[in-house]
Amino acid sequence: MLKLVMAVAAAGLTLAAPATANHLEVTIPDFAPYAFLIGEWEIHEEGAPPAAINRATWSGGGTSIRMETDIIVNGMQVPHYEGILVWNPIRRDFDMLLNLDPSGAKVQERGRVWAAADGMVTREIVASYAPGVAGPDGKKVGGKGAEFIFRQTFRKVSRDRIVTSLMRKTASGWVATFPGSEEVLMTRRRAKLPQP
Repeated sequence: MLKLVMAVAAAGLTLAAPATANHLEVTIPDFAPYAFLIGEWEIHEEGAPPAAINRATWSGGGTSIRMETDIIVNGMQVPHYEGILVWNPIRRDFDMLLNLDPSGAKVQERGRVWAAADGMVTREIVASYAPGVAGPDGKKVGGKGAEFIFRQTFRKVSRDRIVTSLMRKTASGWVATFPGSEEVLMTRRRAKLPQP
């Protein structure tokens, strides 16, 4: 155990008390700028009901982030994407790999996630679409598939509010991925009341 503590200290890590006898949580100071993303979030326009639910949780003993988003269709949560952000110790940011529409796995997103000095977190995305899948413009992707570039930003407003934007790169510049996606509100999801 002493060797583990010494190795952790030499790496600039801190040990938290084990949650269980077999679990050790490691906290990396570089992760602090991303901590505001952790939680369950309702994604919506101001004053409107949620259009999606996003979940971000620490995983891998606190060294990666699991991301999931469900969209709300006819009052039901439908999986939209799931994946993981893994810490890159050289760049000191996260590598990202996600599957969109996990049940069909016909669209993959890869890229990186980084935090700027002003606290803004950016998710830069290359999305690979399989042939025959509807692309972000609504047209079916032909041939051997296609790749599209997206950028999503997250700005913390308060502990329970984040403003996000999702933009798509086109030949004429950055455009909204969907109407209103230039500024979308994320509010921390309220705890569900226990059932009697």
